Amino acid sequence: MGGTTAKICLIDKAQPQTARAFEVARIYRFLKGSGLPLRIPVIEMVEIGAGGGSIARVDTLGRIVVGPDSAGSEPGPVCLLRRQDRA
Repeated sequence: MGGTTAKICLIDKAQPQTARAFEVARIYRFLKGSGLPLRIPVIEMVEIGAGGGSIARVDTLGRIVVGPDSAGSEPGPVCLLRRQDRA
């Protein structure tokens, strides 16, 4: 898990779900076919916004998008008793 995202995959009977093709450099993040296809075996994963500093917004299609923008970690979690006015 990174600062704003986590990647997940389905594991069934100790085997991850796989695919035989993968796209890179997509022009449109969610539009299949807008990237360069690679014909290699890959683990099928989904990326979800899950970080505490993730910024959510509504895109032009009306979908909620989380990340990759982040508010950062300052002043930090309240549980650590960190405040912005303390150095």
